[in-house]
Amino acid sequence: RDMGAIGDGKTDDTNAFLQAVEAAADKRVQVLVPMGTYVISKPIVLTNAVVRGPEGAAWPADIDALPNIVPTHRDGPAFHLFAGAALRGLNIDYMWEEEPEEGPPAVLISGIGVYISNLRIRYPWDGIMTDGKANVGRLNIENVFMVAPRNIGVRVTGTWDVPRLNNIEVWNAGPVPRGLEKGIGFHLGKNDLIRMTACFAFAMQV
Repeated sequence: RDMGAIGDGKTDDTNAFLQAVEAAADKRVQVLVPMGTYVISKPIVLTNAVVRGPEGAAWPADIDALPNIVPTHRDGPAFHLFAGAALRGLNIDYMWEEEPEEGPPAVLISGIGVYISNLRIRYPWDGIMTDGKANVGRLNIENVFMVAPRNIGVRVTGTWDVPRLNNIEVWNAGPVPRGLEKGIGFHLGKNDLIRMTACFAFAMQV
């Protein structure tokens, strides 16, 4: 908000996010996203940076207890996380005008030491994805509720050091329209071991 974000669900707040991330990196502080609905129109890239909402005691389930991010672009992720990035306490909500045949991930990971927690992601094409090229070792993902991904909920591959996935629910609200097969809840590629606990896929392939 200090950088001019409005959070009214109509104003494009992309530049405010980009400026806040840059300013926070210079000062080595976190970016706090207050309650509101923020429209973004290009990827928010994070390196050694933390973007977080006002995390409280609520689990990010079927309630609107988190700041809402609404991506309008379809040519890249909402958030692209490189080494040392963290994303916490946010809701990412895709509002498709018509059912997509392809799309970007909500969160793309391309670096080591990334921490993702307390996210709700609704109706993405892909949810949280590693890029399959970069070393994403020491990846830590926990407390994520994902609703009806069209393709893949969580994909982890290319880790050279042990990643951790904990308390992640990928939940399909029903058959994906337009004849698409049910999406995949968890897609695990080549990993240097993996710790995966309390993860749940409903009406999804695994």
